[in-house]
Amino acid sequence: MKLSNLIKIRTRQDFNREVYAQVGNFKGYHLLQTGLSWSDDAGWPFLMLTAGSGRLFSVILMVGKLGIDFDLISPSWYDSDD
Repeated sequence: MKLSNLIKIRTRQDFNREVYAQVGNFKGYHLLQTGLSWSDDAGWPFLMLTAGSGRLFSVILMVGKLGIDFDLISPSWYDSDD
């Protein structure tokens, strides 16, 4: 298995700028997915912890314009070809 198939680091531009990394792709699931985003508009502080719902564990933290999130053993956020 190539390292490029094991770890993918990409950027996206949608409603905000985001850099995300996906580690260990197995049949549409990833062992670890992390993301760092920067929004043009600041919002209220926000923390969400999730367990279950198709993933082992998930954390989303938004503070001002900065967003940090990660998932352990979860479905892929984005298709591997985008």
